[in-house]
This record gives sequence, structure tokens and C-alpha cells, in this order.
Amino acid sequence: MKAMLRNHYRILRDFIYQISIGKLVSLLLILLITAATFAIAGISYNLSEQIIRRKSDRYCKDILKEISSNIDMKLQEVDNLTTFICYNETVQSQINKINRLENSFVLYEKKVLEKELINMTVANKSLKEITILTSSGQSAWISQPNTEFTIDSPILDTLHRNQGSLCWITLIKDDGPQVIAGRTINDLGLQTSIADFLVHFDEQILHNILQQKAFFEDGTLCIIDRNGTILSSNIPKYIGQTHQYQNLLADTTETASNIKLDNSQEWLTFCNIANADWKLVSLIPNIAYEREIIWLRRCIFLIAFCTISITTVLVISLTNRLFYPLRQLGNMMKTVGDGNFNVSKPAHYRNDIGELYDYFIDMVCKVQKLITTTNQQQILLQKAELNSLRMQINPHFIYNTLESIKWMAYINDNEEIVTMVKALGDFMRNNISGPEFITVEKELENANCYLTIQKRRYEKKLEVQIEIDLQLYQAQIPKLILQPLIENSIVHGLEPKSEQGKIHIRGWRQDSDLIIEITDNGVGFSKEILQALDLNAPAPLHPGKGSNLGMRNVHQRIQMYYGKEYGLAIRSEFGIETTVRIRLPCKYC
Repeated sequence: MKAMLRNHYRILRDFIYQISIGKLVSLLLILLITAATFAIAGISYNLSEQIIRRKSDRYCKDILKEISSNIDMKLQEVDNLTTFICYNETVQSQINKINRLENSFVLYEKKVLEKELINMTVANKSLKEITILTSSGQSAWISQPNTEFTIDSPILDTLHRNQGSLCWITLIKDDGPQVIAGRTINDLGLQTSIADFLVHFDEQILHNILQQKAFFEDGTLCIIDRNGTILSSNIPKYIGQTHQYQNLLADTTETASNIKLDNSQEWLTFCNIANADWKLVSLIPNIAYEREIIWLRRCIFLIAFCTISITTVLVISLTNRLFYPLRQLGNMMKTVGDGNFNVSKPAHYRNDIGELYDYFIDMVCKVQKLITTTNQQQILLQKAELNSLRMQINPHFIYNTLESIKWMAYINDNEEIVTMVKALGDFMRNNISGPEFITVEKELENANCYLTIQKRRYEKKLEVQIEIDLQLYQAQIPKLILQPLIENSIVHGLEPKSEQGKIHIRGWRQDSDLIIEITDNGVGFSKEILQALDLNAPAPLHPGKGSNLGMRNVHQRIQMYYGKEYGLAIRSEFGIETTVRIRLPCKYC
């Protein structure tokens, strides 16, 4: 586990170290500001949400209580009116007369009773129908009689149990429930029941009260009785149905409550209606109940997003501005690294970055002086090495030439001796004195002087072929680079063979370079010797046979003049041939 954590830490560290300081500072500042903004936004949102939720809970309950109070007022009006009717002397007198008279003599008394009821209820529009059933079974009414209100009706049992108090009853009809208010009429003197009184309460009054509050326009607002039947609602299609949360409402003992329903995105709020065994119930979707919270969430998110966006732009702009001098200093270092020492410090930097510029400029001046001194010393050293290399040209050639002259003089007294001596003189004169750089044409003349001497020595055993484009004859090359390689081909490649030797010299231009190849069909190099050959190694103190001094000197001279990308390249097939390639920059006078 620890090894895995260390590995993850190392990967994270390596990733961070690959990021520039400016970007890293910007990223850290943006992360810090983002974290702080979200923390503040989250805390503000949670606190505000709690306040708004408590406010919404209280507001919803207050509205329900207000609606409940309005309904109570209407119900109290019914209670007061029915009480006034029950204790009215005319009503009492007429009911007693109807109870005493036979059926054939009660018609006039009923008319008087009905007229009195009309006079007392004409101003109250909430009572649509009134029915009085006397203890003798006679009934009087306004509008129309209640057909279910008979001497055998179970409604009478409910009224008698309330002992004269107002009782609210729900009658289920085909066209919906009917709200009935009823009570027993007791004789004022004897306090015995003389009749029962029912009124049909107009549901439209309840509906109008429920419709007055726009807070519930996205939800439902219902009045339910003790059995859960919806007596009135702001949505008429629900009237007469059983409320879907009747079981939850029946189990609660609270008079008012606000409940978040877990199985749906709704809030259930209810309160009791005082003058009836009813409940006022609202069911509001979250989106409506928490409208202010949702608005607050969007506002906080928008503010946080704007804050982070603005601060991100400011942070990036400021860090770019702050780290711009460092990037400038880095570019200045790169310029100096490319060899351009013409740099200067910006005048307006007077802080710590200005001190860095001062230190760097001082360092550049010192480095420039050091490079100048080093270059002068290097030039002197190269001149000394060139003079040393030129002094190391193999003197065996002179000895061999003199031996050839002696041998030819001994055999034959003819002009060939003159030719060889002349060639030797021209060769020595051209290479010992004169400029360091000559044309390809002049170098070929020097090589021909050497080959003239060698052909006299080896007679028909040596054949030389030269193929160089005439356009390259005026190209400038270092003096004495072909002769050591031709000599190496003859002495080490062709001399050990008995058959005729061939040397092929070719030259061409390749892009901006001059390529010259010297190929011989000599014994070649073995693979081991070719792999061990190091042309960049220093010359041995006591060179002997096989030291390849000539090739090493030519290679090192070329690199001194032109750089490491130029010099000699050797390829060889043992017993077949050897090719030495010279690569030089193609330059003209």
C-alpha cells in the first residue's frame, strides 16, 4: 500500500514539475478561488435554504389557517342561523302544532312554517335547501324536500347523538357528495326533541374560498371529511374521491403539519377546521413549494460561475503579466545560447527581477570575454597542431623515391630519371610552400606528380582513373589531402597483391558538399581492423607500419578546418576493395 502511494506521489510530482511556474501558480490560484467560492456559495445556499424553507413552511401553514378561518366563519354562520331557527318562537309553535294535529289539518301550519323559514334564510345564500322533520313524521321544506330524510333515516341517529349541537354530514350522491348540516330542535320548555333540522350547504362557497389563493395554483387544495372524502377542491374533478393520503392523515394527531413525502416530489400540508370534523389539505409539487429555493440556487450558481470566470481571467492575466519578465529573461538566455551576446536589460525593472537581469548581463559580459580569450587561444593551438601535423608527413616517400631513382639509374641511363626527379621536385615545391588552400585542379596536379613517380616504380602494375566534374576543378580544398590517401592505397592496399592494381578517383557535388572517393582493389581491411580504426585518436609518438597516420592526419585536418560533420569515411571488403570518402564543404574563390 505504501509503495503504491509513493508511486502515485512520484507520478503526481513528475507531472507537476513538467508544468511551467506561471501556469502552476495560475492553476493553484484558480483552484483556491474556486474552492473558496464554492465553499461560500454552499454555506450561503444551505443557510438561505433553511431560512426559506422555514419561511415557506410557515407561510403555507399560515395560508391554510387563513383559509380554514374563512371556512370556519361560513360554518359558524350556518351554526348561528340554524341555532336561531331552532329557538325561534314561531318555528317552535308551528312544529308543536304540527305534532299535535292530524295529517289532514297540518297543511296550513306547514305553510306558515315554511314562510317563516324563508324570511329567516333569505339573506343567507349558503343554504340551498332546508328540511324540517317533526317528531310526528311530518316534514316542511324550502326549495325541495330531502328524500333521504325520513323517520327511519340513520341520519336521525347521528343528530340525536349530538343532542342539539350542529352536526355536519356527507351524503354520497351520483353527481358528487352533498354537505349537510343538521341538528335536533328541542322544545324550549320541556327540552324534549320535537323535530330534526337539515340544511344543504352550497359547496360552491367552499370552492370559491379555495380558489382565492394563487399559492396553490400548481398543486391541489382540498377539504376532506373524517372518512377522507374530498368535499371541495380547487380542482373540481377530485371532488367526491377519497384523498390519496387519507391513511397518513387519519393516523396523525396533530392539528396542523407540513410533511415532505418520500415517495413523490411533493409537500403535504394540512390543518383541522374547527367547526367541523374536516381537514384542509394541500399537496404542492417541490418545484412550486421550493420555487424560491430553486431561484436562489440558480442565482448562487450564476454568481459563483461569474465570480470564478472573472477571477480566472484576472488570475491568468496577472500571472502572465508577472511572469512575462521571466519568460523574457529565458528568451534572452536562449539568444545568448545561440551565440548572440547582444542583450540588454529592460530599463523599467527595478525589483528582484531587475536584479536577476543585472546578474545575467554581468555573467554574459564575463562569458563573452572568456569566449574571446578562449577563441584566441584555440586559434593559436590549431595553428600549432597544423604545423605539427604538417611536420608528421611520412618521410618514407622521399626515401622510396630516391631508391627508385637509384634503381633506374643503375639499370638504364635515360630520360625517365629526369621525369621522376622533375615530378619529385614539383611535388615537394607545391606542398612544402604556398597557401594552405588550393583548387581541386591544383591538388590533382600534385597527385599526378606523385602518381608519375609511382607508375615508374610499379610500371604496368598500377592503373589510375580520375572522374571529377570539370565544374568542381575551381573548388577550394585544403592542400595535401589526396596524396596521403593515394599513397595509403598503393603501399597498404596494392603492394601486397601480385596482380594489377587499380585506383579510381571520383568527385561530385552533393547538395552544398564536395564528395571525393578514392577506391582501390587492394587487400582491404579485415572487419576487426576496420572496427578498431579510430581516425579521431591522437597520432602515436612512434608511428609504425599499419598506424594509418596519413588517413588520420587528413581526417583531423579537415575537421579542424570545417567541423566535426566533415572528414573521412572508410568502407572495405577484405581481399576485394577499399573506398575512402572525403566530405568537404563546396567552396569557391
